[in-house]
Amino acid sequence: MTNPTTPTTLPTVPIPRNISLLSLAIPFPPTAPPNFPTLLQSSFAKAATNNIHLEHHTIDPHLPATESLSGLPSLISSRKWDVISIGFGLRGNKELTGLFEGVVNLVVEFGCGYGREGQGEGKGNGGKRTRLAFAVVPDEICEVAGRVMG
Repeated sequence: MTNPTTPTTLPTVPIPRNISLLSLAIPFPPTAPPNFPTLLQSSFAKAATNNIHLEHHTIDPHLPATESLSGLPSLISSRKWDVISIGFGLRGNKELTGLFEGVVNLVVEFGCGYGREGQGEGKGNGGKRTRLAFAVVPDEICEVAGRVMG
């Protein structure tokens, strides 16, 4: 049993190299820390250092879901993404649950090897599946990618 006053040390997660990483989030979550833009820039710096192709795209929660998500299938299909990260501002907001579910379902349909053309397991993404990642803060996107890539 762990003593609640003793901090737990987590193992270091290596940051992957030479992968494609797509980050999906709402523009500026209401619960975001004031240094949110700096934290996001930190992920871009880590990505550049580790030769990771990182793209960050926002989803507008103020639009109807069909409109907000309309460009997502082509974005997901535009590249062989190794990891798609969905930000906490989108998934941690009870009012955005429907939008979050829409994002996850589109990622599964268009990025995880299935696709509308009936592509079988492991097809549609260079013979491998896109992994889903869930970073809690924007400067951990690359580390979370490392964790899910194992």
